[in-house]
This record gives sequence, C-alpha cells and structure tokens, in this order.
Amino acid sequence: MDFTKSNGDFAVLRSFLSITSAFTGFFTRRLRHQIVIPYLVLATVLAMVGTYLLVNSTNQSLHERFNKQLLDAAKGASDSLAQSEVQQIAGLRAMIYTEGFSEALSGGNRNKLSQLAAPQALNYGFDRVVVVSSDAVPLVVLPQQPGQNSAVVPTALTSLANAALHPFGTLDKVSALVSTSDGSFFYTAGPVRSGDKTVGAVLVGTDIARLLRQVERDSLSDGAVFYGRAGAPVDEALTVAKSPQSITPLPANWYDDIVANPQAPVRFRTLSLPDGTYLEALGIVQGRGMSNQPPGVYGVMLSTRALDSRLQDNLGLLLLVFGFALVAIIVTGGLLATWIDRPVNQLVAASRQVAIGNLDISVSTARRDELGVLAMRFNDMVDGLRQLLFVKDLFGRFVSPEVSARLLGGQVELGGEQRTVTILFSDLREFTRLSEEHSAHEIVDLLNEYFRIIIHAARQNGGIVNKFGGDSTLIVFGAPMDMADHADRALATAIAMRNGLAALNAHRSLEGWEVLRQGIGINTGPVIAGQVGSEDRMEYTVIGDAVNLASRLQAMTKDLPGCDIVFSEATHAAIVDPSNFNFSDQGLVEVRGKQQEVHIYALLGSAPEVEALPIGAKSGVLAGKSGGSRVAPAMRRR
Repeated sequence: MDFTKSNGDFAVLRSFLSITSAFTGFFTRRLRHQIVIPYLVLATVLAMVGTYLLVNSTNQSLHERFNKQLLDAAKGASDSLAQSEVQQIAGLRAMIYTEGFSEALSGGNRNKLSQLAAPQALNYGFDRVVVVSSDAVPLVVLPQQPGQNSAVVPTALTSLANAALHPFGTLDKVSALVSTSDGSFFYTAGPVRSGDKTVGAVLVGTDIARLLRQVERDSLSDGAVFYGRAGAPVDEALTVAKSPQSITPLPANWYDDIVANPQAPVRFRTLSLPDGTYLEALGIVQGRGMSNQPPGVYGVMLSTRALDSRLQDNLGLLLLVFGFALVAIIVTGGLLATWIDRPVNQLVAASRQVAIGNLDISVSTARRDELGVLAMRFNDMVDGLRQLLFVKDLFGRFVSPEVSARLLGGQVELGGEQRTVTILFSDLREFTRLSEEHSAHEIVDLLNEYFRIIIHAARQNGGIVNKFGGDSTLIVFGAPMDMADHADRALATAIAMRNGLAALNAHRSLEGWEVLRQGIGINTGPVIAGQVGSEDRMEYTVIGDAVNLASRLQAMTKDLPGCDIVFSEATHAAIVDPSNFNFSDQGLVEVRGKQQEVHIYALLGSAPEVEALPIGAKSGVLAGKSGGSRVAPAMRRR
C-alpha cells in the first residue's frame, strides 16, 4: 500500500471538511444568511420564469385591446361618414324640393336660384353648393370666391355633374371626393326634375378637412385621412402630423382590393410619421360614387405610444411573479424555521404577556445574531413602555389637556414659574336660591350648558379653564402658553360669555326659567404658575394677589348697576388695542382686602372681529374694523 498517497488523500479530505465547516459556520452565523441565500436562489428562478410568462401574457392582452380599439375607431369613422352623407342627402333634397327651385332652374334664373339655395346651404352647414343646368352649364356657385367666375365649374366637378344628370340605374344620388384649386370637398350630387324632365342638378359639398376632424372626434382616433383612386391621400386631419406629404400612399392594388371587397375585414398598415409610429385601419367611404363604386377609401389611425405607455404602466403586474416566488420562499422557510424559530416563539409568548398588560417580563439575550439583537430591543421596548405608563399616569393628574401638552413638550417648569397673566373670574348671581327652587338634576343640566358656553369662549380665544368652583370659573390667559395679547383675549372671552349667556337665557326662558345673571372680574398681574398638590393628586394652577383681585372685582359687579364685566387698571394698560373695545371708566373704588383704591373699568362691548380671537394672533389681527371707541369716563367712585 502506498501510504504516502493515502496520507495525501486524507489531507485533501480534511481540507474539504475544513472549508465546508467554515462555510457552514459563516452560513449559520447570521439570520440573514440562514434565510436569504437559499431563498434568493429559488426566488430568482421563479422570478425569471414568472416574468417571461407574464410579459408574454400582458403583451398579448394589450395588443388585443389595442386592435379592438382600432376596430372600434374604424366603425366609429364609418358611422360618422354615413351620418355626414345622410345629412348631405337631406339638405340636397330640401334644396331640390324648395318651392320654385325647379322653375327657377328651368328658366336659368341665377338670382332666384341663389336666393332659394343660400338659406338651405346655411341651414345644413354646406361649404360648397353648385347648381348646373341640364347641359352641365353652371348657374350658381356658393359661396362665390373673390375673383371667381360663377359661370365656370371646376373641371373636377364636371364628371360628377354629368353622373348626377344621367344617373346609373335607380339610384340618382352620387358622391365623390373632389380636389379643386380652392380645397378638397366631399360632394353629393342629385338631379332636379320638373315632371319627367331633368332640368339640372345640384352638388352640395363639405370641406374634407372639417369632415375629417369630425370623423376623428367621432371615432376617438388620433387622425383620419381620405385616399383617392390612385391610393394617394386626398387630405388629412391629424392631431400631430398636419402635412399631407407625411402620409404615404397606399401600397399598389390596396385601393382596388378594398373597394372591390367592401364586406372584407378592415385592413391594417403601420405608418412611420415624424411624431412616431401609428397603426391605421382602412375602409370604404360610405355612398355611391361614380361608375357605381364607393367614393373613396378612408383611414383612421391610433398612435402606438398609447400601447407602449400601457405596457409600461402594466409593469406593476410583474409583482405577481414575486408573489409566486414569495409563496415558494415561505414554504421553504417553514422547513428551515423548525430549527431557528425557538427564540421567535419566546418573543411571541413575551409579546402576548405585554399585550395583556404584564410588563414585568424579559426575554433571553444569549444569542449573538439578529434574533439576539431583537431580544435586546424587545427588552428596551418593555422598559420604555413602563416609563410611558408612568408619564401617562403623571400627566393624567392634570386637569387641562393644554397643560399636559406643554408639560410633555418640556415647556412648563414643574416647580412653578412666575408669569404675567390675565385672570378672568366669573360667578352666577343668586345661584344658591336657584338651587333650592329646582331639582339637582335640573341644576346639573343648567350648569353643564353654562360651562359649555364658558369653555367654548375660552378655547376660542386661547384661554385655559383652570378650575370650576360650583357655579364659578377661573380662566387664565398667558399661562402656560405665552400670549402677548392676553388682556385682549380675556376681554373678548368675557364678551363671548355674555353673548352666550344671553342665548342660554333666551332658550331657557321658553321653559319657564328665570333670567340668569353673571358677574365677571378681570385683572392682569404677576402670578406663580405651576403644579400644586400631593404625590397622589397634582393640579396646574396660578397663585398670587392678581387672582384674588380678579375674584374681588367679580364680587363688586353686584354693587355696580348695569355692570356685569369689570376689569382693572392693570388690564386696561395691558390691552394691545383699546379701540377694539367699548368700556366706561368707573373711577377709583375700594376693594376688600386692598389698602389702596383700585381704578376699574366696565366692559360694554367690542368689535365683532375680537369676540373670538384666533390662537396665536398678533396685535395687528386685533385691530377692529367697526371703529369701536371708548365711552366717556363715568363718575369716579370712592
């Protein structure tokens, strides 16, 4: 035995096993490698097969729909031409049977013929009318072109006039596409008889360009064209290519084949125009032409750009291929997941505990792959949920949602801060007696309606309803949100409350309630704004002498006849634009608890624009347009 060779073979085997072990270790090191690599191979194969099948199917479907659209356009064009011929025949008959027309034609009375033919030509919208005598001598050409001799019929119309004067068989109406020096027209001609004698003929025509534009609109196509007997385009109306030279003539024998087989399927051809590629459908023009053949051949075309665009738009269907690949990947993944889904199951079980509210849970983070990272992030998420619940419970103790929002944004100092604000204090008059005269349920309903008025007025002007005290209310302007015009907003709120109470009284008086009255005191000054309370219950509020004075001013409205809203000199000084409000100077008054007299004012009204100030409005917005002015000062009170 050759041990040297044997040892070499073992060395090769060990190297192969080492490489295989290293590759396997790398393959199983990260979750991405465990899943993506085998899936990617399978997905690529399935995507290639699915894409090939889908592209073929999509292309075939779109081409079939495009061909059907072109056939519909050809049918629409045929119907439009038939309708045009019917209209021309109707107008032709109306002209022929006009009273006195055949007599004027027999006598060669050109003026009379013009007078009789012109209204019918205008009524039916004809672009050309030619009246000839029985020997094809022109009598009338309408409209007569400048410098045109009405006694001369264009040579191209002579054959059509003779065909009308000498009809073939029983059909006495003849149509033709005729090009003259002044344009191309689609004519219909018919004889005029007086008894059994043919005394002349009438030819009525429509401008081909106008007719083709109508065909283009009726057929919903991108262009239309007429072809003469040589297969050359007579005229065309294309959306993007207007020049006649841009349309190539029909191939040899196509015209004759189409005319000879009117019942044959529509014939197609491809046109390469400067604007792009078009597919054209060809058919015969409706009507009996000269020599008992159709007047000509028409074509309607559609741009293939629409087809190309639809092919691109339908590329989204390729997602189906990836859907098929995804199904295969999921099936294969199910087999692989049997030995890698244990940590996933742990995460699922832990997430179920979190879903039912158990946040005292964590998962193992021993793995070093993506699942290990996911486990660590899950534990971080649970910690974040614990903190979120704590914060939610903390801010749930605050009454005002505006305050909570400011606190969550870090814009309010939890320990309290000094601010200059405007305080509005309101109270219902004789509420105690009212409570004794009505049931508790009725009183609660009344207060709810009243407080809705207050809350709406405050929020309209950016005020914070700080607290309710039975039938009294404390509203703060300027805290916790900064407001340069807090005094103006407080006065606007007071007026809105007055108007709202008036509406409430009007409603309640119909139910037998007596008129409710309120007193409102407004003061501006420095306060301490922050949280007060205990660990179990905290409240955001404002504290200071300015609050007390607002309460005292509210109580003074009882002793001031006709004054339901009173504000202090400090509030008056803080008003951004006093011209917005009507108020009277009440002079100096003694206030309980104050050593010095207080200068007060009674608020009478305001401009309509300031009764509901938008939050964040600047002083310029407050300028009223009604020209509100201050009332002359009243007698000073001491």
